[in-house]
Amino acid sequence: MVNKSKNENDFFFEQGLKEFESGSFWEAMNSFEKSLKLYPSEFKTHYYRGLSNFFHVTQTKSEGPVSPEWADDYYRDAYQDFNSAIKLNTENKFFPRNDFLYYWCSLTEIKFDKYWKLSAEERFQNINQAINLNPNNGKYLALRGRIHEKLGNLHKANEDLCKAMELDFDEKTIYYYYDFVDISKESKKVKSITQSNLAEEQIKGINLSKELDFDEETIDIYDFVDISKESKKVKSISQSNLAEEQIKGINLFKKKQYQDANKIFHQIIKKYSNDSLSLDYIGRGLFFLKKYKSAISNFDKALTINPKNSIAYEFRGRSNSMLGQHKDAILDFDNALKLRSEDIDLLFYRGREKFFLLQSKESIKDLNKVISINPKNSEALRLLGKAKCNLSEFKEAFNFYEKSIEIDPNFSTSFFFRGQTYVKLKKFNEAIKDFDKAIKLDPEISNYWVYRGECNFNLDQFNEAIKDYDKAIKLNPENTETWFNRGTCKFNLDQFNEAIKDFDKAIKLNPEIFETWFNRGICNYFLEQFDKAIKDYDKAIKLNPENTETWFNRGTCKFNLDQFNEAIKDFDKAIKLNPEFSETWLYRGECNYFLKQFDKAIKDLNKAISLDQQSCNSAYDFIGRSNLFLGKHEKAINAFNQFLDIQNSFFSLRCRGICQKELGNEKLAIKDFKKAIKLGDKESKGLLKSLTI
Repeated sequence: MVNKSKNENDFFFEQGLKEFESGSFWEAMNSFEKSLKLYPSEFKTHYYRGLSNFFHVTQTKSEGPVSPEWADDYYRDAYQDFNSAIKLNTENKFFPRNDFLYYWCSLTEIKFDKYWKLSAEERFQNINQAINLNPNNGKYLALRGRIHEKLGNLHKANEDLCKAMELDFDEKTIYYYYDFVDISKESKKVKSITQSNLAEEQIKGINLSKELDFDEETIDIYDFVDISKESKKVKSISQSNLAEEQIKGINLFKKKQYQDANKIFHQIIKKYSNDSLSLDYIGRGLFFLKKYKSAISNFDKALTINPKNSIAYEFRGRSNSMLGQHKDAILDFDNALKLRSEDIDLLFYRGREKFFLLQSKESIKDLNKVISINPKNSEALRLLGKAKCNLSEFKEAFNFYEKSIEIDPNFSTSFFFRGQTYVKLKKFNEAIKDFDKAIKLDPEISNYWVYRGECNFNLDQFNEAIKDYDKAIKLNPENTETWFNRGTCKFNLDQFNEAIKDFDKAIKLNPEIFETWFNRGICNYFLEQFDKAIKDYDKAIKLNPENTETWFNRGTCKFNLDQFNEAIKDFDKAIKLNPEFSETWLYRGECNYFLKQFDKAIKDLNKAISLDQQSCNSAYDFIGRSNLFLGKHEKAINAFNQFLDIQNSFFSLRCRGICQKELGNEKLAIKDFKKAIKLGDKESKGLLKSLTI
């Protein structure tokens, strides 16, 4: 079976798809972000994250006005994701021509002001590429027409839009999807804040926020202590104005209205560029909006002003973590822990980052501190179990899983992790019990069914495994390995035609998996579709030219098609890779026999016998035949004796009889011919008659 290396990625990707399809674009972005954290080279995930960013803007605009800067952040991320998808989709596995990806790149880049300052060639580069790849798509032509219209090229716009209509494209959809004529500007202005005693106003803001019962963990008071010491008297202004704006922003933040909160904090920063509190809050807001790079930029500024802001270190660390920058994240959590040494969340975050870097021992140190402070932290217990499993300390791993399950018996992941550990120990029956529980709690997670299917496969319960894979495919039809695994089960049940259908699907989803071509080749071999099998092995050899069996199998297909010279070339390669594989010598010997290269045949066949006498009994038969043709009758008789002691064959009996006749042993020859006749050999009747006249 193929190693399940992408299961966590698949889980987050599936979750993101469900959220995307339900219109929860912000949540989808979060799930795709987690997926890319594990596998940053998955182009499909980049594509869907780009769509989520794009449609999140559309969805938010429908609820009210948004700032151009806010929208630009999302569009820029969407554009980067579509570009990444194009670069990663080198084999054109998802979109056969990539035209749709170029289309989305063009659709996104027109949102930027700088786009309209580009040269004509640069403006149309992406949309022209889409049209070149698929000239009959009305959407593409309509978009290019709208760009021409925007630029005042009415003649060219008319040409494209008319062509789009000819292709039965409803031009109205261009407005629905692209919000093309949305040039409205947000008119609402935040009250300007004039310079005053900034430190005093910030502290007032904090006091007011406490009166509003704000969570202290969300607000870093340390920012204001240092600033208050350095405060200087400046021109007098309305002190309540700044406090009012601070509290307004904090309240919006508390309500998770991060975009609106950040508008207010940005207004403050325009007046007070060194206001670490506002920079910190902007960073946190961007973090919760999944704008991790921008968040880090703001935390950098905040920490330059106030290097003792532990909250800024924490959230910058979390942002680095979401970007897969685990080493940077650890440094941030180190700094935060210097200021909040016993903070359980910081210890957990740092322990998790070390786990991601496979620093299991260091991870365990932090996680042990977490559970020493809070023994009921089930998430830390689960992660401890995984870390212990990585170190092959299975007994302790199970103990942690048990504790996690005791605390939260309805959390399916605990059972799933424990089941994975049983799989690693090849305790498949125990693993199935855990996967049963995980499925009962969360039957819509496809990986649970996949793993249970693998257990049933390893127990040779192929029909049960197929049922599991059926369900997994319904939940996630895009998982290549599930199709492959189900096909392998059908292969083991000799359902070769059905197995081929599954392998076909797996190849369509991912044509770069060696095992799929190899297994489909075997199915075609057993169906005696040797030409098809050879094509499968051709591809398998390209993917993995060092696999002995592939060269051997392709050679046997050519052997069955009487392509003996071509078969020998494959057997030569197989012998070079593994000279201890007896069957390769056997088949090459038989090829040489049929090519009448009898000395070479005898040499190969003797080598096969020396490697595995029991499996290569037929080698004696072909040694006998070769010696018969070489006129070495005694050697031929000895070889036939060895063969006939184990297996009856009228052809071998006839050949031995001929050798006896040539040596003048007529009685022995007559005896062999009679035995051959009893086995149905008609040729031996004539030979017997010639001796008895």
